[in-house]
Amino acid sequence: MKPGTIVKYLMVVLVLAAILFPFFVVVESSFKSYSELMSGKVTFWPEEPSAEAYGELLITEGEYHDIPSFLGYVGKKVAISLHLRPGESTKGLRDMLGYLINSIVTSAGASLLGVVVATMAAYGLARYRFPGRNLLARSVLFIYVFPTILLMVPVYKMFAGIKVGESSLLDSHYGLMIIYAAIAAPFLTWLLLAFFESIPREIEESAEVDGAGGLSRFFRITLPLAAPGLVTAAIFGFVTAWGEYTFASILINSNDNKMAAIGLAELMGASGVYFDWERLFAGATIIVLPILLFFFPIAKYFVQGFMAGAVKE
Repeated sequence: MKPGTIVKYLMVVLVLAAILFPFFVVVESSFKSYSELMSGKVTFWPEEPSAEAYGELLITEGEYHDIPSFLGYVGKKVAISLHLRPGESTKGLRDMLGYLINSIVTSAGASLLGVVVATMAAYGLARYRFPGRNLLARSVLFIYVFPTILLMVPVYKMFAGIKVGESSLLDSHYGLMIIYAAIAAPFLTWLLLAFFESIPREIEESAEVDGAGGLSRFFRITLPLAAPGLVTAAIFGFVTAWGEYTFASILINSNDNKMAAIGLAELMGASGVYFDWERLFAGATIIVLPILLFFFPIAKYFVQGFMAGAVKE
């Protein structure tokens, strides 16, 4: 092996180690006791590994004790998250599993809404010619020049005035879905625009000659060809919503509707005297897991989607 190749591999190993080491510390610390964490000893493996912190975060006493009751609990939480049934007014009760379900439901909804909006916008910009099209296509990312915190007061007032039944969009996951989709949509439009433009027009023109209408060409031909780009956009939309903190902390008030990031933040100083470090590390590990489980199976489509629109023929 050439010296240059060895140096490249060493650099890759060092970079990966620098990136993964903090995650390793968080995971292994989650299995330590509070006394061991506060002992001051630098160890890279717990002296007495314990999953007690995970049990305290995920298991609510009396809620479920077997698989059927667990599935019933999850179904109930999903219904509450979608506002199909009233909350249980569990103010002050720590319910990390419920918070995770809220985050999954809200992030999935925001991702779906953002992809639908961005797909229609990107396809229109890629396939139709109208005055101002080029300017609009080039300035679609200009919205990110302004910090999203500027939207906080207008969004709060607007959501407070929009009534859905007897309540408003405040303290509602539907409100979060809308704002998260709006935040992600410009980038998703830009991403899908490049992807749709890389698909030859001749394919749709051939289908048009064979008698296919506009919607038929779009759903039967263009969307299947754009599948990697749609998957990429969906992943980005999901991750954007999953990691957002500011809007979730301002627009959500009730304990039943809290997001996982808010629940994790409440572990800092939750005892009123000291940080629950072991539960904080366990919570951080739990929050990362859904992203990993969601991302790795379709990682190749994520890379393919970003690369597909990079080269035009």
